[in-house]
Amino acid sequence: MVSGVSNDSVLPDPPKATLHELVEVGPDLTFGTAASFRGRISDLIILHEVRVIVDLRWTELVDAVGLGALVAARRRLNASGGCLHLVPGPAVQERLASGGLLRFFDLASDPEAATEHRSDRIPGPRWHE
Repeated sequence: MVSGVSNDSVLPDPPKATLHELVEVGPDLTFGTAASFRGRISDLIILHEVRVIVDLRWTELVDAVGLGALVAARRRLNASGGCLHLVPGPAVQERLASGGLLRFFDLASDPEAATEHRSDRIPGPRWHE
């Protein structure tokens, strides 16, 4: 043992900050736009423990590819220690319901509700802390 040097003196890593990232989706999330959405999510996954809020309030059209992109984003974010919150408009909420996906996602009435964990969240699965 070398005098004055201890292997026990390693300091713990500082806590990671949880980041909220807002992704606004245009009028559609379809075959033609899903690749761009997936790329944006992939870029955010580089950040650890990121909470992504996807604002879909003005999105009118979501096809099967768009739904698949949302499901894949949720799974990838959860696997990386982050989570996905959706802010659906009426058209998207109806599409999620028809696909049986309302209870699969964490939903919020607006981006602020998703970041502040307010009680006006739309009922869905438990909130990820």
